Amino acid sequence: MVDERPDWARRMVEERAARDWSQTDAVRALMVRLPDDQVVSEQDLLRQWKRWEAGDAQPVKYRSAIAQTFGTTTGAFFPERSRRDGRAEILQVSPPDPFGCALPA
Repeated sequence: MVDERPDWARRMVEERAARDWSQTDAVRALMVRLPDDQVVSEQDLLRQWKRWEAGDAQPVKYRSAIAQTFGTTTGAFFPERSRRDGRAEILQVSPPDPFGCALPA
C-alpha cells in the first residue's frame, strides 16, 4: 500500500517514533516552544497533531515550532517545492554552444 501523506506528515510520525514519544508527549514538547499568541489547550493541539500526522491538515502557523521540537529548521522539515525551472534559466543565460552540442533533455 502506498503512503500518500505529505513528506512532512510522515516525518512527524518518524521523528516522534524515533524519540519513543506518544502523540501526547510530542504535543507537550511542542507546547513549550509555542509563542504566547499560539498557545491552545493540550486537547485541541493533540486533535490537530493527529490531523497533521494523517496529512489531513497542514500545520501552517505551527511549522517553526514543530521543526524546533525535532531539532531542525522549518525549511528542512517543511521544504517548499521549487517553482523555478532551472533548465530554462540556464538556457536563458548560457551562450549558444559553438560546437552545436545540445544539452540532454
